[in-house]
Amino acid sequence: MAVGMSHEMIPRWEDGMVLDWTEPWKVLRDPDALTGEPWSGNYWIHQEWIDKFKIDQAGKEGYYINTDQVKEGGPTSRLEENKEELERRKRMWWNRSTYRKAVLVQEFHGVVLDKRGDLLLPNAKYTIASDVLIRKPSPIHYVNMRWPGSSFVPIPHILRYDGRGIIEGVFQLWKMLNKMLSLSMDDFSWVVNRMREIFPELLLDPTDLDFYPGKDIYRTTDLAQEPVVRDLLAKSSMSDLLAFAQFIGGQIDNGDFVSEFVAGLPGTRSNITKGEVEIKTEQNMGIFDSIGTEVESGAVNVAYSMFETMILNWNAESRPSPTRVLGDNEFTRFLEGASLEEKKQFLREECDIKIVGISAQLQREEKVKFLMALKQYAESPLFSPFFKPKELLNETVGALGMYKAPFIKTDEEAQQQDLGMRIVEALGKVMQSGPEGQAMVQSFLQAIGVQLPGGGNGGVGQPVPAERLNMPAGGEIPPGPVPEASGGAGGAPGT
Repeated sequence: MAVGMSHEMIPRWEDGMVLDWTEPWKVLRDPDALTGEPWSGNYWIHQEWIDKFKIDQAGKEGYYINTDQVKEGGPTSRLEENKEELERRKRMWWNRSTYRKAVLVQEFHGVVLDKRGDLLLPNAKYTIASDVLIRKPSPIHYVNMRWPGSSFVPIPHILRYDGRGIIEGVFQLWKMLNKMLSLSMDDFSWVVNRMREIFPELLLDPTDLDFYPGKDIYRTTDLAQEPVVRDLLAKSSMSDLLAFAQFIGGQIDNGDFVSEFVAGLPGTRSNITKGEVEIKTEQNMGIFDSIGTEVESGAVNVAYSMFETMILNWNAESRPSPTRVLGDNEFTRFLEGASLEEKKQFLREECDIKIVGISAQLQREEKVKFLMALKQYAESPLFSPFFKPKELLNETVGALGMYKAPFIKTDEEAQQQDLGMRIVEALGKVMQSGPEGQAMVQSFLQAIGVQLPGGGNGGVGQPVPAERLNMPAGGEIPPGPVPEASGGAGGAPGT
Protein backbone atom coordinates (compact mmCIF):
# COMPACT_ATOMS: atom_id res chain seq x y z
CA MET A 1 0.00 0.00 0.00
CA ALA A 2 2.71 2.48 0.98
CA VAL A 3 5.28 1.86 -1.76
CA GLY A 4 2.83 0.89 -4.51
CA MET A 5 4.04 -2.68 -5.16
CA SER A 6 3.27 -5.98 -3.50
CA HIS A 7 5.62 -8.87 -2.92
CA GLU A 8 6.12 -11.26 -5.81
CA MET A 9 4.19 -14.41 -4.90
CA ILE A 10 5.75 -17.48 -6.52
CA PRO A 11 4.06 -20.90 -6.07
CA ARG A 12 6.23 -23.96 -6.51
CA TRP A 13 5.70 -27.68 -5.97
CA GLU A 14 8.12 -29.24 -3.51
CA ASP A 15 6.42 -32.27 -1.93
CA GLY A 16 3.37 -30.05 -1.80
CA MET A 17 2.43 -26.44 -2.45
CA VAL A 18 4.95 -23.84 -1.31
CA LEU A 19 4.32 -20.11 -1.75
CA ASP A 20 7.45 -17.97 -1.85
CA TRP A 21 7.20 -14.28 -0.99
CA THR A 22 9.92 -12.39 -2.86
CA GLU A 23 10.78 -8.71 -2.60
CA PRO A 24 9.70 -6.79 -5.71
CA TRP A 25 13.22 -5.44 -6.40
CA LYS A 26 14.43 -9.01 -6.95
CA VAL A 27 12.11 -9.41 -9.94
CA LEU A 28 12.80 -7.71 -13.28
CA ARG A 29 9.87 -7.40 -15.67
CA ASP A 30 9.52 -6.30 -19.23
CA PRO A 31 8.95 -2.50 -19.28
CA ASP A 32 6.08 -3.17 -21.69
CA ALA A 33 4.21 -5.27 -19.10
CA LEU A 34 0.71 -3.96 -18.46
CA THR A 35 -0.36 -2.95 -14.99
CA GLY A 36 -2.66 -5.45 -13.32
CA GLU A 37 -1.60 -8.24 -15.73
CA PRO A 38 1.30 -10.14 -14.13
CA TRP A 39 1.83 -12.45 -17.13
CA SER A 40 2.10 -9.74 -19.78
CA GLY A 41 5.32 -8.64 -21.49
CA ASN A 42 8.07 -10.73 -23.06
CA TYR A 43 10.12 -11.79 -20.04
CA TRP A 44 10.21 -12.18 -16.27
CA ILE A 45 13.55 -12.47 -14.42
CA HIS A 46 13.95 -13.61 -10.84
CA GLN A 47 17.38 -12.90 -9.36
CA GLU A 48 18.73 -13.94 -5.96
CA TRP A 49 22.06 -14.11 -4.17
CA ILE A 50 22.79 -17.81 -3.59
CA ASP A 51 25.75 -19.24 -1.72
CA LYS A 52 28.39 -20.78 -3.96
CA PHE A 53 28.42 -24.06 -2.04
CA LYS A 54 24.68 -24.48 -2.63
CA ILE A 55 25.20 -24.10 -6.38
CA ASP A 56 27.96 -26.71 -6.29
CA GLN A 57 25.74 -29.08 -4.30
CA ALA A 58 22.87 -28.67 -6.79
CA GLY A 59 25.32 -29.39 -9.59
CA LYS A 60 26.40 -32.64 -7.96
CA GLU A 61 22.75 -33.66 -7.62
CA GLY A 62 22.21 -33.06 -11.35
CA TYR A 63 19.91 -30.06 -10.99
CA TYR A 64 22.44 -27.61 -12.50
CA ILE A 65 25.20 -27.97 -15.10
CA ASN A 66 28.52 -26.17 -15.65
CA THR A 67 28.80 -25.35 -11.95
CA ASP A 68 32.57 -25.90 -12.10
CA GLN A 69 32.82 -22.91 -14.47
CA VAL A 70 31.13 -20.55 -11.99
CA LYS A 71 34.25 -18.74 -10.80
CA GLU A 72 34.89 -15.31 -9.44
CA GLY A 73 37.24 -14.49 -12.30
CA GLY A 74 34.76 -15.61 -14.90
CA PRO A 75 35.30 -18.09 -17.76
CA THR A 76 38.92 -18.63 -18.74
CA SER A 77 38.10 -18.16 -22.44
CA ARG A 78 37.81 -14.43 -22.01
CA LEU A 79 41.28 -13.08 -22.52
CA GLU A 80 40.59 -9.52 -23.53
CA GLU A 81 38.11 -7.54 -21.47
CA ASN A 82 37.66 -3.87 -20.86
CA LYS A 83 37.47 -2.32 -17.43
CA GLU A 84 33.67 -1.91 -17.48
CA GLU A 85 33.10 -5.59 -18.26
CA LEU A 86 35.43 -6.64 -15.48
CA GLU A 87 33.63 -4.43 -12.96
CA ARG A 88 30.27 -5.77 -14.10
CA ARG A 89 31.37 -9.34 -13.40
CA LYS A 90 32.76 -8.35 -10.04
CA ARG A 91 29.34 -7.03 -9.03
CA MET A 92 27.95 -10.53 -9.54
CA TRP A 93 29.89 -11.86 -6.54
CA TRP A 94 29.27 -11.01 -2.91
CA ASN A 95 31.99 -11.86 -0.41
CA ARG A 96 30.00 -11.99 2.79
CA SER A 97 33.02 -13.19 4.70
CA THR A 98 36.39 -14.79 4.04
CA TYR A 99 34.86 -18.25 3.70
CA ARG A 100 31.40 -17.43 2.41
CA LYS A 101 30.77 -16.19 -1.11
CA ALA A 102 27.45 -15.65 -2.85
CA VAL A 103 26.72 -15.58 -6.58
CA LEU A 104 24.02 -13.59 -8.35
CA VAL A 105 21.74 -16.21 -9.94
CA GLN A 106 19.17 -15.12 -12.52
CA GLU A 107 16.27 -17.28 -13.67
CA PHE A 108 14.81 -16.16 -16.98
CA HIS A 109 11.22 -16.89 -18.07
CA GLY A 110 9.61 -15.83 -21.31
CA VAL A 111 10.55 -15.36 -24.94
CA VAL A 112 14.02 -16.65 -25.93
CA LEU A 113 15.73 -14.87 -28.83
CA ASP A 114 19.07 -15.38 -30.53
CA LYS A 115 21.76 -12.77 -31.08
CA ARG A 116 20.01 -11.50 -34.22
CA GLY A 117 16.68 -11.11 -32.44
CA ASP A 118 15.01 -14.09 -34.10
CA LEU A 119 12.61 -16.23 -32.09
CA LEU A 120 13.99 -19.48 -30.69
CA LEU A 121 11.41 -20.48 -28.08
CA PRO A 122 8.06 -18.72 -27.50
CA ASN A 123 7.97 -19.49 -23.77
CA ALA A 124 10.87 -21.12 -21.96
CA LYS A 125 13.11 -20.79 -18.92
CA TYR A 126 16.84 -21.00 -18.23
CA THR A 127 19.18 -20.07 -15.38
CA ILE A 128 22.46 -18.16 -15.30
CA ALA A 129 24.90 -17.90 -12.37
CA SER A 130 27.25 -14.97 -12.82
CA ASP A 131 27.78 -15.31 -16.60
CA VAL A 132 27.60 -19.11 -16.78
CA LEU A 133 24.59 -21.03 -18.08
CA ILE A 134 23.78 -23.56 -15.35
CA ARG A 135 20.40 -24.72 -16.68
CA LYS A 136 19.60 -25.05 -20.36
CA PRO A 137 16.46 -23.50 -21.88
CA SER A 138 13.42 -25.74 -21.52
CA PRO A 139 9.74 -25.16 -22.42
CA ILE A 140 7.40 -23.96 -19.69
CA HIS A 141 4.47 -26.30 -19.04
CA TYR A 142 2.06 -23.65 -17.82
CA VAL A 143 -1.08 -23.22 -19.91
CA ASN A 144 -2.74 -19.94 -18.96
CA MET A 145 0.31 -18.53 -17.18
CA ARG A 146 3.68 -17.70 -18.68
CA TRP A 147 5.70 -17.80 -15.46
CA PRO A 148 4.84 -18.67 -11.87
CA GLY A 149 5.25 -15.27 -10.22
CA SER A 150 2.47 -12.71 -9.88
CA SER A 151 2.05 -9.43 -8.03
CA PHE A 152 -0.32 -6.48 -7.91
CA VAL A 153 -0.42 -2.76 -7.25
CA PRO A 154 -2.94 -0.86 -5.10
CA ILE A 155 -3.04 2.21 -7.39
CA PRO A 156 -2.31 1.37 -11.06
CA HIS A 157 0.01 3.53 -13.11
CA ILE A 158 -1.04 4.35 -16.64
CA LEU A 159 2.42 3.75 -18.13
CA ARG A 160 4.24 1.35 -15.78
CA TYR A 161 3.57 -2.08 -14.32
CA ASP A 162 4.56 -0.91 -10.85
CA GLY A 163 1.87 1.42 -9.59
CA ARG A 164 1.81 4.34 -7.22
CA GLY A 165 1.97 4.13 -3.45
CA ILE A 166 -0.32 5.96 -1.09
CA ILE A 167 2.51 8.09 0.36
CA GLU A 168 4.18 8.75 -3.00
CA GLY A 169 2.25 11.94 -3.69
CA VAL A 170 2.77 13.37 -0.20
CA PHE A 171 6.28 12.09 0.49
CA GLN A 172 7.95 15.46 -0.04
CA LEU A 173 5.39 17.18 2.21
CA TRP A 174 5.93 14.54 4.88
CA LYS A 175 9.70 14.95 4.57
CA MET A 176 9.43 18.75 4.85
CA LEU A 177 7.19 18.44 7.91
CA ASN A 178 9.73 16.18 9.60
CA LYS A 179 12.52 18.64 8.91
CA MET A 180 10.49 21.55 10.27
CA LEU A 181 9.63 19.60 13.41
CA SER A 182 13.26 18.66 13.96
CA LEU A 183 14.47 22.24 13.50
CA SER A 184 11.69 23.58 15.69
CA MET A 185 12.52 21.13 18.47
CA ASP A 186 16.13 22.28 18.28
CA ASP A 187 14.92 25.85 18.62
CA PHE A 188 12.56 24.89 21.43
CA SER A 189 15.44 23.42 23.39
CA TRP A 190 16.85 26.95 23.64
CA VAL A 191 13.55 28.00 25.19
CA VAL A 192 13.48 25.16 27.72
CA ASN A 193 17.19 25.32 28.52
CA ARG A 194 17.57 29.06 28.28
CA MET A 195 20.80 30.99 28.08
CA ARG A 196 21.45 33.30 30.99
CA GLU A 197 23.31 36.53 31.24
CA ILE A 198 25.03 36.85 34.65
CA PHE A 199 26.49 39.97 36.26
CA PRO A 200 28.99 38.68 38.89
CA GLU A 201 29.99 42.20 39.89
CA LEU A 202 26.50 42.67 41.32
CA LEU A 203 26.90 39.69 43.65
CA LEU A 204 28.16 40.08 47.17
CA ASP A 205 30.39 37.07 46.46
CA PRO A 206 31.38 37.26 42.75
CA THR A 207 32.70 33.70 42.81
CA ASP A 208 29.39 32.14 43.85
CA LEU A 209 28.11 31.33 40.33
CA ASP A 210 26.29 28.04 40.96
CA PHE A 211 22.55 28.48 40.46
CA TYR A 212 19.79 26.07 41.47
CA PRO A 213 16.10 26.35 42.37
CA GLY A 214 15.55 27.93 45.80
CA LYS A 215 18.99 29.46 46.08
CA ASP A 216 19.37 32.72 47.99
CA ILE A 217 21.34 35.36 46.13
CA TYR A 218 23.14 38.15 48.03
CA ARG A 219 23.97 41.13 45.97
CA THR A 220 25.51 44.54 46.40
CA THR A 221 23.59 47.75 46.52
CA ASP A 222 25.13 48.99 43.29
CA LEU A 223 22.69 49.19 40.36
CA ALA A 224 19.83 47.78 42.36
CA GLN A 225 17.47 48.11 39.39
CA GLU A 226 19.49 45.68 37.27
CA PRO A 227 18.93 41.89 37.73
CA VAL A 228 21.84 39.66 38.57
CA VAL A 229 20.68 36.98 36.10
CA ARG A 230 18.77 37.73 32.90
CA ASP A 231 17.29 35.19 30.42
CA LEU A 232 18.16 35.43 26.73
CA LEU A 233 16.23 34.12 23.70
CA ALA A 234 13.27 33.11 25.86
CA LYS A 235 10.62 33.69 23.19
CA SER A 236 9.01 30.54 21.68
CA SER A 237 7.54 30.20 18.17
CA MET A 238 5.63 27.02 19.05
CA SER A 239 2.25 28.53 18.20
CA ASP A 240 3.41 29.29 14.66
CA LEU A 241 4.86 25.81 14.38
CA LEU A 242 1.61 24.14 15.44
CA ALA A 243 -0.36 26.14 12.88
CA PHE A 244 2.14 25.17 10.18
CA ALA A 245 2.09 21.50 11.21
CA GLN A 246 -1.73 21.47 11.16
CA PHE A 247 -1.77 22.93 7.66
CA ILE A 248 0.79 20.44 6.33
CA GLY A 249 -1.03 17.58 8.08
CA GLY A 250 -4.24 18.56 6.29
CA GLN A 251 -2.42 18.58 2.96
CA ILE A 252 -1.01 15.11 3.68
CA ASP A 253 -4.48 13.82 4.60
CA ASN A 254 -5.88 15.12 1.34
CA GLY A 255 -3.00 13.66 -0.64
CA ASP A 256 -2.85 10.14 0.81
CA PHE A 257 -6.67 9.73 1.00
CA VAL A 258 -6.53 8.87 4.71
CA SER A 259 -8.31 11.91 6.10
CA GLU A 260 -9.44 12.24 9.69
CA PHE A 261 -12.96 11.30 8.59
CA VAL A 262 -11.84 8.08 6.89
CA ALA A 263 -9.64 7.21 9.87
CA GLY A 264 -12.60 7.82 12.22
CA LEU A 265 -10.99 10.76 14.03
CA PRO A 266 -13.05 13.71 15.31
CA GLY A 267 -11.16 16.28 13.23
CA THR A 268 -9.61 19.60 14.19
CA ARG A 269 -12.39 22.03 13.36
CA SER A 270 -15.47 22.46 15.49
CA ASN A 271 -17.71 23.89 12.74
CA ILE A 272 -17.43 21.03 10.23
CA THR A 273 -20.72 20.60 8.41
CA LYS A 274 -22.37 17.28 7.76
CA GLY A 275 -22.25 17.79 4.01
CA GLU A 276 -18.52 18.50 4.09
CA VAL A 277 -17.87 15.30 6.02
CA GLU A 278 -20.01 13.23 3.64
CA ILE A 279 -18.43 14.65 0.49
CA LYS A 280 -14.85 14.31 1.69
CA THR A 281 -15.39 10.83 3.09
CA GLU A 282 -17.13 9.66 -0.09
CA GLN A 283 -14.25 10.95 -2.24
CA ASN A 284 -11.60 9.18 -0.20
CA MET A 285 -13.61 5.98 0.19
CA GLY A 286 -13.96 5.86 -3.58
CA ILE A 287 -10.17 5.65 -3.84
CA PHE A 288 -10.08 2.86 -1.27
CA ASP A 289 -12.79 1.00 -3.18
CA SER A 290 -10.54 1.12 -6.25
CA ILE A 291 -7.59 -0.06 -4.16
CA GLY A 292 -9.66 -2.96 -2.84
CA THR A 293 -10.57 -3.98 -6.39
CA GLU A 294 -6.92 -4.04 -7.48
CA VAL A 295 -5.81 -5.98 -4.40
CA GLU A 296 -8.62 -8.46 -4.92
CA SER A 297 -7.69 -8.92 -8.58
CA GLY A 298 -4.11 -9.64 -7.54
CA ALA A 299 -5.30 -12.20 -4.99
CA VAL A 300 -7.37 -13.96 -7.67
CA ASN A 301 -4.28 -14.19 -9.91
CA VAL A 302 -2.27 -15.70 -7.05
CA ALA A 303 -5.04 -18.20 -6.31
CA TYR A 304 -5.18 -19.25 -9.95
CA SER A 305 -1.40 -19.63 -10.18
CA MET A 306 -1.52 -21.98 -7.19
CA PHE A 307 -4.44 -23.87 -8.77
CA GLU A 308 -2.63 -24.43 -12.08
CA THR A 309 0.59 -25.42 -10.30
CA MET A 310 -1.35 -27.97 -8.27
CA ILE A 311 -3.12 -29.44 -11.31
CA LEU A 312 0.13 -29.96 -13.24
CA ASN A 313 2.15 -31.44 -10.37
CA TRP A 314 -0.21 -33.29 -8.02
CA ASN A 315 -0.41 -36.97 -8.96
CA ALA A 316 -0.63 -40.44 -7.48
CA GLU A 317 3.07 -40.43 -6.51
CA SER A 318 2.65 -37.37 -4.30
CA ARG A 319 2.58 -37.80 -0.56
CA PRO A 320 -0.18 -37.32 0.42
CA SER A 321 -2.02 -38.30 -2.73
CA PRO A 322 -5.09 -36.42 -4.03
CA THR A 323 -7.40 -39.26 -3.00
CA ARG A 324 -6.18 -39.18 0.57
CA VAL A 325 -6.74 -35.42 0.86
CA LEU A 326 -9.94 -34.92 -1.17
CA GLY A 327 -11.42 -38.41 -1.10
CA ASP A 328 -12.15 -40.83 -3.91
CA ASN A 329 -14.03 -38.90 -6.59
CA GLU A 330 -13.84 -38.18 -10.30
CA PHE A 331 -11.53 -35.19 -9.87
CA THR A 332 -8.95 -36.97 -7.71
CA ARG A 333 -8.94 -39.97 -10.04
CA PHE A 334 -8.24 -37.57 -12.89
CA LEU A 335 -5.32 -35.97 -11.01
CA GLU A 336 -3.79 -39.35 -10.27
CA GLY A 337 -4.28 -41.01 -13.64
CA ALA A 338 -4.14 -38.24 -16.25
CA SER A 339 -1.00 -37.49 -18.23
CA LEU A 340 0.62 -34.05 -18.44
CA GLU A 341 -0.95 -33.37 -21.85
CA GLU A 342 -4.41 -34.36 -20.57
CA LYS A 343 -4.01 -31.99 -17.63
CA LYS A 344 -3.00 -29.19 -20.01
CA GLN A 345 -6.09 -29.84 -22.09
CA PHE A 346 -8.18 -29.73 -18.91
CA LEU A 347 -6.75 -26.29 -18.08
CA ARG A 348 -7.51 -25.06 -21.61
CA GLU A 349 -11.18 -25.98 -21.31
CA GLU A 350 -13.80 -23.45 -20.27
CA CYS A 351 -14.87 -25.08 -17.01
CA ASP A 352 -17.40 -23.88 -14.47
CA ILE A 353 -14.64 -23.25 -11.91
CA LYS A 354 -14.67 -19.62 -10.92
CA ILE A 355 -12.56 -17.69 -8.41
CA VAL A 356 -14.22 -14.56 -7.10
CA GLY A 357 -13.28 -12.06 -4.45
CA ILE A 358 -15.07 -10.20 -1.71
CA SER A 359 -16.32 -7.43 -4.02
CA ALA A 360 -18.22 -9.98 -6.09
CA GLN A 361 -19.81 -11.28 -2.92
CA LEU A 362 -20.84 -7.76 -1.94
CA GLN A 363 -22.34 -7.21 -5.39
CA ARG A 364 -24.31 -10.43 -4.98
CA GLU A 365 -25.70 -9.22 -1.67
CA GLU A 366 -26.86 -5.99 -3.28
CA LYS A 367 -28.41 -7.97 -6.12
CA VAL A 368 -30.35 -10.15 -3.67
CA LYS A 369 -31.83 -7.02 -2.08
CA PHE A 370 -33.05 -5.77 -5.46
CA LEU A 371 -34.48 -9.17 -6.38
CA MET A 372 -36.36 -9.36 -3.09
CA ALA A 373 -37.82 -5.92 -3.86
CA LEU A 374 -38.95 -7.23 -7.26
CA LYS A 375 -40.60 -10.17 -5.49
CA GLN A 376 -43.15 -7.77 -4.00
CA TYR A 377 -44.07 -6.59 -7.50
CA ALA A 378 -44.36 -10.20 -8.66
CA GLU A 379 -46.85 -10.90 -5.86
CA SER A 380 -48.91 -7.83 -6.70
CA PRO A 381 -52.07 -8.55 -8.73
CA LEU A 382 -51.33 -5.52 -10.91
CA PHE A 383 -47.81 -6.58 -11.99
CA SER A 384 -47.90 -10.39 -11.58
CA PRO A 385 -49.02 -11.04 -15.20
CA PHE A 386 -45.75 -9.52 -16.43
CA PHE A 387 -43.43 -11.71 -14.32
CA LYS A 388 -41.96 -15.18 -14.80
CA PRO A 389 -41.88 -16.61 -11.26
CA LYS A 390 -39.54 -19.52 -12.04
CA GLU A 391 -36.95 -17.28 -13.72
CA LEU A 392 -37.10 -14.80 -10.83
CA LEU A 393 -36.56 -17.64 -8.36
CA ASN A 394 -33.59 -19.00 -10.34
CA GLU A 395 -32.01 -15.55 -10.49
CA THR A 396 -32.41 -15.10 -6.73
CA VAL A 397 -30.88 -18.50 -5.98
CA GLY A 398 -27.98 -17.73 -8.33
CA ALA A 399 -27.37 -14.40 -6.60
CA LEU A 400 -27.09 -16.31 -3.32
CA GLY A 401 -24.12 -18.19 -4.80
CA MET A 402 -25.90 -21.52 -5.30
CA TYR A 403 -25.50 -23.59 -8.44
CA LYS A 404 -28.40 -25.96 -9.22
CA ALA A 405 -29.99 -25.82 -5.78
CA PRO A 406 -31.42 -29.27 -4.92
CA PHE A 407 -34.60 -27.82 -3.42
CA ILE A 408 -35.63 -26.09 -6.67
CA LYS A 409 -37.54 -28.20 -9.18
CA THR A 410 -36.02 -28.61 -12.59
CA ASP A 411 -37.93 -27.73 -15.77
CA GLU A 412 -38.73 -31.41 -16.36
CA GLU A 413 -40.10 -31.83 -12.84
CA ALA A 414 -42.16 -28.66 -13.19
CA GLN A 415 -43.61 -29.91 -16.49
CA GLN A 416 -44.52 -33.25 -14.91
CA GLN A 417 -46.25 -31.50 -12.04
CA ASP A 418 -48.14 -29.27 -14.47
CA LEU A 419 -49.21 -32.32 -16.46
CA GLY A 420 -50.44 -34.06 -13.29
CA MET A 421 -52.45 -30.96 -12.35
CA ARG A 422 -54.13 -30.97 -15.73
CA ILE A 423 -54.98 -34.67 -15.47
CA VAL A 424 -56.49 -34.16 -12.03
CA GLU A 425 -58.47 -31.20 -13.32
CA ALA A 426 -59.77 -33.27 -16.26
CA LEU A 427 -60.77 -36.12 -13.94
CA GLY A 428 -62.62 -33.67 -11.76
CA LYS A 429 -64.67 -32.45 -14.72
CA VAL A 430 -65.50 -36.04 -15.68
CA MET A 431 -66.61 -36.74 -12.13
CA GLN A 432 -69.05 -33.85 -12.31
CA SER A 433 -70.85 -35.39 -15.32
CA GLY A 434 -72.70 -37.91 -13.14
CA PRO A 435 -72.57 -41.61 -12.18
CA GLU A 436 -71.26 -42.62 -15.59
CA GLY A 437 -68.35 -40.20 -15.28
CA GLN A 438 -67.55 -41.47 -11.82
CA ALA A 439 -67.53 -45.04 -13.13
CA MET A 440 -65.17 -44.00 -15.93
CA VAL A 441 -62.79 -42.42 -13.44
CA GLN A 442 -62.92 -45.54 -11.28
CA SER A 443 -62.09 -47.72 -14.29
CA PHE A 444 -59.22 -45.43 -15.28
CA LEU A 445 -57.69 -45.50 -11.83
CA GLN A 446 -57.89 -49.27 -11.66
CA ALA A 447 -56.37 -49.55 -15.13
CA ILE A 448 -53.28 -47.57 -14.10
CA GLY A 449 -52.91 -49.55 -10.88
CA VAL A 450 -54.29 -47.05 -8.39
CA GLN A 451 -56.75 -48.15 -5.74
CA LEU A 452 -58.55 -45.60 -3.65
CA PRO A 453 -58.32 -45.77 0.13
CA GLY A 454 -60.80 -48.13 1.72
CA GLY A 455 -60.34 -51.28 -0.36
CA GLY A 456 -62.56 -52.83 -3.03
CA ASN A 457 -66.05 -51.64 -2.00
CA GLY A 458 -66.70 -50.14 -5.39
CA GLY A 459 -66.34 -52.14 -8.59
CA VAL A 460 -66.09 -51.09 -12.18
CA GLY A 461 -69.06 -49.00 -13.19
CA GLN A 462 -70.10 -48.22 -9.60
CA PRO A 463 -70.18 -44.57 -8.54
CA VAL A 464 -67.37 -43.41 -6.28
CA PRO A 465 -68.32 -41.21 -3.34
CA ALA A 466 -66.78 -37.73 -3.35
CA GLU A 467 -65.05 -38.25 0.00
CA ARG A 468 -63.19 -41.27 -1.48
CA LEU A 469 -61.43 -38.88 -3.88
CA ASN A 470 -60.95 -36.21 -1.22
CA MET A 471 -63.36 -34.05 -3.20
CA PRO A 472 -65.23 -31.09 -1.73
CA ALA A 473 -69.00 -30.93 -1.86
CA GLY A 474 -68.88 -28.97 -5.11
CA GLY A 475 -67.33 -31.90 -6.92
CA GLU A 476 -63.99 -30.28 -7.88
CA ILE A 477 -60.80 -32.22 -7.21
CA PRO A 478 -58.42 -30.04 -5.20
CA PRO A 479 -54.89 -29.51 -6.60
CA GLY A 480 -52.36 -32.08 -5.48
CA PRO A 481 -51.22 -35.61 -6.29
CA VAL A 482 -53.61 -38.50 -6.69
CA PRO A 483 -53.82 -40.55 -3.43
CA GLU A 484 -51.10 -43.17 -3.18
CA ALA A 485 -52.11 -46.74 -3.94
CA SER A 486 -52.37 -49.34 -1.23
CA GLY A 487 -52.10 -52.49 -3.33
CA GLY A 488 -54.89 -54.94 -4.20
CA ALA A 489 -56.39 -56.22 -7.43
CA GLY A 490 -55.67 -53.09 -9.40
CA GLY A 491 -52.04 -54.07 -10.09
CA ALA A 492 -48.68 -52.75 -8.93
CA PRO A 493 -48.73 -49.83 -6.54
CA GLY A 494 -48.32 -46.42 -8.21
CA THR A 495 -49.05 -42.74 -7.83
